[in-house]
Amino acid sequence: MDLPTGVSFASGGSGFDPQTPRLTELYELGGKRLTIFGIPPIGCLPSQRTLAGGEVRECSESYNKAAQLYNTKLRTSLNSLNTNFNDSTKARVVYVDIYNPILDIIQNRDKYGSPF
Repeated sequence: MDLPTGVSFASGGSGFDPQTPRLTELYELGGKRLTIFGIPPIGCLPSQRTLAGGEVRECSESYNKAAQLYNTKLRTSLNSLNTNFNDSTKARVVYVDIYNPILDIIQNRDKYGSPF
């Protein structure tokens, strides 16, 4: 069965793009293994460092806290969804944290081989 028109897999990693069917709809279409990525530290985007990072262009802590809050709520929602999907088909939705690894790369770039 084909996915409905309008499915967007480029939903900022969140899976909650208005163009994307709800996860339950994907489940009903036969999706049994779904992976949802959290959002990265958006306060460290170059635009946000320029606009909100002050003279030294640091990561914006307020935007990063908002991203962490969103990821926490997303993870909680996905855990709840997994409980609802607990059936004989073994459907599972997995949350992938990209916030912390990316922030670690930004904050500890020497550890990852950056000469700057």
